[in-house]
Amino acid sequence: MRIRMFDRKTNSRNYEQRAEPRYHISSMVTWRCGDEKFTGQALDIGRGGMRIMCHRKVPVREMVLLSTIGAIPINMSGQIKWASRVNGRYKFGVEFVAVTRDQLRYLEENCLDDLTEFV
Repeated sequence: MRIRMFDRKTNSRNYEQRAEPRYHISSMVTWRCGDEKFTGQALDIGRGGMRIMCHRKVPVREMVLLSTIGAIPINMSGQIKWASRVNGRYKFGVEFVAVTRDQLRYLEENCLDDLTEFV
């Protein structure tokens, strides 16, 4: 899947290769990083990962355990792949790791079923 993105700094279009489609979502998400528990807002989600916004800086390359999306318990591990600060808040991407077929099926049935893909 090709995703077109516009880079304001260089006024150019960039293309990103993404193996799985992403879906808009606006739901609270909770996760653990070490002994700390965090809450933020999920912005998009796919079979391979999700994008989250929160008020605290997150360390890139750290492993996290996602526990809920809204009222849905998910219990999936992921690694923070990138992070950026936007208007005093932090956005970051989590890549799911060590995901089982059962976890993917659960994710699709409970989180992705009614969502609309975006490009």
